[in-house]
Amino acid sequence: MKKIVIALGGNALQEAGKPATAEAQLEVVEKTSEYIADIIGEGYKVIIAHGNGPQVGRIVLQNEYATPVSPAMPFDVCGAMSQGYIGYHIQQGLTKVLRSRGNKSEVATVVTQVLVDRNDPKFKNPSKPIGPFYTEEEAKKIADEKGYVMKEDAGRGWRRVVASPMPVEIEELSAVKCLVDNGFVVITVGGGGIPVIRNDKGELEGTAAVIDKDLASEKLAEDLDADALALVQDGTHMFNFSNLRMTETVEESKGLNEDGIPKVIISASGMCDAGRIRHHLKHNLWKPECTIVFVGYQGEGTLGRSLLEGVRSVKLFGEEIAVHAKIVNFQGLSSHADRDHLLAWIADIKAPKPQHVFIVHGDREVAPYFAESVEKLGFTAHAPQYTEVYDLLEDQIVAPGYLPERKAKAVGGQRVSSAYERLVALGQRMVDVIRRSKGRDNKTLGRWADQLRQLLDKWEES
Repeated sequence: MKKIVIALGGNALQEAGKPATAEAQLEVVEKTSEYIADIIGEGYKVIIAHGNGPQVGRIVLQNEYATPVSPAMPFDVCGAMSQGYIGYHIQQGLTKVLRSRGNKSEVATVVTQVLVDRNDPKFKNPSKPIGPFYTEEEAKKIADEKGYVMKEDAGRGWRRVVASPMPVEIEELSAVKCLVDNGFVVITVGGGGIPVIRNDKGELEGTAAVIDKDLASEKLAEDLDADALALVQDGTHMFNFSNLRMTETVEESKGLNEDGIPKVIISASGMCDAGRIRHHLKHNLWKPECTIVFVGYQGEGTLGRSLLEGVRSVKLFGEEIAVHAKIVNFQGLSSHADRDHLLAWIADIKAPKPQHVFIVHGDREVAPYFAESVEKLGFTAHAPQYTEVYDLLEDQIVAPGYLPERKAKAVGGQRVSSAYERLVALGQRMVDVIRRSKGRDNKTLGRWADQLRQLLDKWEES
């Protein structure tokens, strides 16, 4: 029986604009449970993760207002409280739906601790906002009295921020596996899990932090060897909307290009090198009224990459097809791990430590820079070149490779050099670094912005 991890976002647990009462939240959970029950009915073993942002924020607020009459609980305890009551709501809602369908599956919540590295760099730069908004004056007073880190939040006011470290280990994983293997629907890693660190005695201690729910869910799916991970932001099924038509046969798929009806075609493979997508491209690339949308990484040398780089024509099924359709790239939707996730993954490898790390996937202009980042973590790493031969036993290069000279590509009627491609790759890296700098102090960001502006001004003047 296949396993699927379903990660519920905030809107799947609480409807925006509606009162945050227990009754209102339970009503939303019951609606969401209808779709979860559909999946269970299809024969899947289901494990449920969930967010807790609004809920834990209200618990923290209640604690602070009640301080004169009842001691406030630390943030990790508030997270545990949210796990308990959200799990309780899901247990109620899902069990009700399952029983109405004659399904006797048991639903259980595991209050889950997730180990994080106490030396995680995110602890040095807290960025995850929690709790209510304050004026600057109120924020400074709270920071002085309680030692909280307070930051301005996009012009809306000041909020407390905590670290958002990477998940390392799910402490109750064996209990989760036992329940799943015995037929339970398990609710776990709620809110990303209760973040804990291991102290000098080897004991677990709670810490004021928030683990990203999606990252914890990914870790859970990996550890359980799940067949699928579904991230659900609201109580609707991803592919349960009106006017959706599924095509099962090749003939049905081809027929989409013959009826003349405007439509959106969702197709694979993602890099356009195989499958039905090539047939759809043949029939639509030459039409200026059509748009081809890419939502994932396009590897070097693939048809998808060529289209993104602006080729004027492509050969499909032995026929030269002119490219007149609009080509669009939606970044940020790929399920590939990004630079930070990859570095966090390899940094977590303690023993046995790899003797040598090879960077074999990625653009040749970017791979060497990533190898440098890996080396900064204490590993030996490099990006092999084309035809390079490496002796693993001797740990040395026995035959050096080379970078084949690229033919200059024609983009927009102009020839593009390899040096220009390298410059574009560096520009993309710079944009990535800028995005990862969100949350840093204004003084540092401002100084860097001024330096970049001076460099750009100098370049344009030359």
